[in-house]
This record gives sequence, C-alpha cells and structure tokens, in this order.
Amino acid sequence: MNNTLKLLFVSLLFISIGCSSSKKVAKVDPYIGNWKVTVADTPMGTIENTLTIAKNAEGIYTGIMASEAGSMDLKNLAIAESKMTSTFDYEGTEFELKGNFTGNEFLGEVVGAGYNFIAKGTKVVE
Repeated sequence: MNNTLKLLFVSLLFISIGCSSSKKVAKVDPYIGNWKVTVADTPMGTIENTLTIAKNAEGIYTGIMASEAGSMDLKNLAIAESKMTSTFDYEGTEFELKGNFTGNEFLGEVVGAGYNFIAKGTKVVE
C-alpha cells in the first residue's frame, strides 16, 4: 500500500510539472489599442483625437488618428523603447506626431506647417 501511494504521488508530481511547463504566456504589446490624445492650442482650438495603434501580419505598427477634423492614416509609424514617431497628412500638409509612452500615458507633439502643438494622451483601458 505504501508503494502505491508513493507511485501515485510521483505520478501526480510529473503530471503537474509537465502541465505547468507547457503553458506559454503571450506578451501583450502595451502600445496596441486606443488612446485618447488631446492636441492643444491649434488654430482650430483644442482637438480631441482617438489614436488607434495596431500591428499588421508582418509585425509592423499601423495607426489612425481620428477626430472631428477627420481620420488620418499614420505613415512611417515606428515605436521603439517607448518612443513613437510617425507622419500624417492633413489638408495636403504633412505633420509629424512624435512622443513618449510612460505606462498608459503619452506625451508628445505635433509638428508641421511652422507649428508645434503639445499632444497629451491616455490609453483607453478596456
């Protein structure tokens, strides 16, 4: 009887070790998702935007900046070491959106056409 209990205990130990080592935890990309970004003091006033960041099948970041002024695709979107750079066209003029992520916060700027505007945002946690 004693050997049977030992065998049962060893079997359960191997099963639990085998099950726990086969689990893989997917790493969540902290930049992917929706961000509420405010661009302040523009000629049109303060603009509330939704910045949507995704990754395509090749693992390249894609993005859209949408507001009452329209929806603009972000071009050349790159994120590395919490720093983001991208460009977008608004009414035929190219602007640059760049900044830094700290947790669920974004602080950056929109630059173009001789202007420089502060951009602040927070991630929409779903």
